Amino acid sequence: MKLKGLAVTALAAMTMVMASCGAKATSSAGNTTSKSGSSELVSVGTSSVGASSNNGEGAPTESSKAASSAVTSSAAAVSSSAAVSSSAAAASSAAKSSSAAAASSAAKSSSAAASSIVSSSAAKSSSAAASSAVASSAAASSAAASSSVASSSKASSSAASSSAAASSSSSAVPAVIDNTEATLVLNAVGGDQESLYAEFAAVTDADSYNAYYKKDGATTWTKIDDPLIRLYKKNGDYYYRVDAVGLSAGVYSLKINPVFNGTEDESKGNSASSITTIAYDRSGFAFSTNSPLKGAAPGAYNLDGTLKDGAQVIYVTESNKTTVTATVAGTEYTGVAAITAAIKAKKTTTPYAIRFIGKVTSSGLICDDLSKWYAVGVKEATNLTIEGIGDDATLHGVGVGFNKCTSVECRNLGLMNWGGGGDGDGIAMQGTVNAWIHDNDVFYGDAGSDGDQAKGDGSMDLKDDSQYVTVSYMHFWDSGKMSLCGMKSESGPNYITYHHNWFDHSDSRHPRIRTMSVHVYNNYFDGNSKYGVGVTTGADAFVENNYFRNCKDPMLSSGTGTDALGDGTFSGESAGTIKAFNNTIIWEGSMAGYSNNLIYANAAQGTNAANASSYDAVLVSSRTETVDSSYAAGGATYNNFDTTVDLGVAVATIQTPEDSKNTVQAYAGRINGGDFQWTFDNSTDDTSYALNTNLKTAINNYSSNLISVQGIGTQSSGSDSGSGDSGSTTTTVTYTEVIALIDALPSTITASDKTAIAAARTAYDSLSTDDKALVTNYSKLTAAEAALAALPQESEILTFNTGKAGDNDFFTVSGNLKSDVASKTYDGVTYTTALKMESATSITFTTTASTTITIITDTASKKIKIDDTKYTTDANGVYTMTLAAGPHTIIKGDSMNVYAIIIE
Repeated sequence: MKLKGLAVTALAAMTMVMASCGAKATSSAGNTTSKSGSSELVSVGTSSVGASSNNGEGAPTESSKAASSAVTSSAAAVSSSAAVSSSAAAASSAAKSSSAAAASSAAKSSSAAASSIVSSSAAKSSSAAASSAVASSAAASSAAASSSVASSSKASSSAASSSAAASSSSSAVPAVIDNTEATLVLNAVGGDQESLYAEFAAVTDADSYNAYYKKDGATTWTKIDDPLIRLYKKNGDYYYRVDAVGLSAGVYSLKINPVFNGTEDESKGNSASSITTIAYDRSGFAFSTNSPLKGAAPGAYNLDGTLKDGAQVIYVTESNKTTVTATVAGTEYTGVAAITAAIKAKKTTTPYAIRFIGKVTSSGLICDDLSKWYAVGVKEATNLTIEGIGDDATLHGVGVGFNKCTSVECRNLGLMNWGGGGDGDGIAMQGTVNAWIHDNDVFYGDAGSDGDQAKGDGSMDLKDDSQYVTVSYMHFWDSGKMSLCGMKSESGPNYITYHHNWFDHSDSRHPRIRTMSVHVYNNYFDGNSKYGVGVTTGADAFVENNYFRNCKDPMLSSGTGTDALGDGTFSGESAGTIKAFNNTIIWEGSMAGYSNNLIYANAAQGTNAANASSYDAVLVSSRTETVDSSYAAGGATYNNFDTTVDLGVAVATIQTPEDSKNTVQAYAGRINGGDFQWTFDNSTDDTSYALNTNLKTAINNYSSNLISVQGIGTQSSGSDSGSGDSGSTTTTVTYTEVIALIDALPSTITASDKTAIAAARTAYDSLSTDDKALVTNYSKLTAAEAALAALPQESEILTFNTGKAGDNDFFTVSGNLKSDVASKTYDGVTYTTALKMESATSITFTTTASTTITIITDTASKKIKIDDTKYTTDANGVYTMTLAAGPHTIIKGDSMNVYAIIIE
């Protein structure tokens, strides 16, 4: 069967034009949550390839010259800064910065050192000015573009562009598609964060594919692992996708060749070049030189994005999660739960990268140490990365947990219906040091028993002395309680960073901080119905350069300031202190009335006068300014941690609030925005903290478009043990096995082939709709069934005289026998044992032609149910009817005993 490639439509071209104009699709009701950095399709030669859109709202794509310049300057900034241990951190941060140079400049010139508080009308005019600035920037010459910050977007790492697009945007870096007459057709090619990908149509009769990448300047190709090549079906079309991960930033070439009968045929392959990858933004306390890792990278990867020496990679799918094997300290273990348990038991420091592919459900994933967390993960491990592949890797019904670990990472996963219906979290850390949690989509968890757990418990909680943690580029979708940070018992130092996260209509705890010292910068607070950053129990938070849009209470301290004017938010806990600098805060529309929900200790805001004895935050005029100990509302004073320790971020890479908003929308969550899309209605969702039932239903019903994984086989959508998702039962046979069963049927059918034909039919019917479409010889099965049906139908008799629940394998019988029943003679045969017709009783069979069935029972004028229809026995307790060819089921109608069933 030939699989269709993705079609290129006029809509794709239109989308590309919108992208070049800096457009971001919105609904009339609110804002779309899909990332603007996702790939669009444009035509190149005879192939279709991906070209990324803008990197935010109006940020143009950079030239390679601009990127090089920015990375160089960034590296220089890092080398002169004691705050970051590696130039990779600054370079990768710069790579995600907004490239709307004019808009950024305008924002900086209009921004006071203090936080910018903007009314609704002012915000609109500011937005218009920014849009104008962006338009000017887009029209600027390539020389002007070259001074922009490197990569703001996935657009600059996008794989391809048409020549027309290149001429209209001279700074674009197109990927070049080679061999345009080759059999293998590339539909899309792109570069991303330390990865590249391609989507391609199948080659007729190919058994599999080999894919390779090569960095510019390298002399040899590196083969991409087989499981990174997957088959998908979307909108009725089949396509393959390959992802290469663990790449250092740079420019790459890719080639893909089909394999026929074990032999690779490069003449029928295709290739692409000039694919630009960018670095992840390695910033924050996880990378602090004060941490135990001294600035080294947590997890299984190096600072440059490549795997650490000796790292083991484990590929996990729904189909192989209990059979996948890995060697830990010289011993092989089978199944994810056993592997993660062994990593703890063996106390190995070998780096492990556990890579999830497609939708994977909870059963078989969770080791005993994390069973109460309802999470996949580890206890007492080091150098571990848990990650997703592509844009659709999703854990459904299970969270991620790190308990007393060091040097761990979690990235590029979608988390749905986590928590186990209790107090399990989406991502949980206890006593964990040097953790980097980034670029994940966190959706609703299963509802817990408490009233505030309708959306699940904590979406991402840090407890019990977790230290030196970075939480970055996360997309939180309407979280109820986004992040608890501290449990009162910490002994410290507990240094945590939240940066470039999208708090997308989530309600509260962004984060809620006890005892810890937390840096909160460059986040996008987007329609938050309760509060933003909250501090209690002596916590210290440095909140700078964030963008707050309709966050009811942007900053709160327990029992003082705005919190003291209401009912109290933090259960009577003592106060903490917030140092605030250069945040943009906007209340508009449904939240316009909350414009006074912020009280500074030392500055007026709205109609609120400064209040040095009861405040939400202390406002500073420069980020290096210290907070005097005389500010002590609620008895809490600020420890000025941000001026005394390495924050793990170069000052030069911290963006303005406006630029950071663009970057967050382009990058937060899984690559290319993930495969799940949802549009919030700002007019209602900004102020509502109720469960969005439509969103919950969509999460419950989520299924993957993944069909098969090369080297692992056919995948199923899986079923969850949690209450949130009924799912579907795992397929017991693969479509390739069904093809083999059908191929084995003889060309000339006889009655003896009935069993083999029935087995092939049963196997085929057990496949999903997508898998059935891959059975290329299905017509042979239907022809065999027709030939069998044309044969004379043999008689079949089911009796129970042998004391067995059926002495004829034509029937499948489930039920209990009754031996003390009165005997009955019918047509010269005496029956002494019967089958009791009870609720659990069933008799199934399949006829291949129209037949007559006779059922002999012990009860006259009673109902028996055949194929969901009730029929009444005659005065002798017998019922006879004609059955059409096909499968049939007999179950209880009324209580009775059946002696025999005769088919003839």
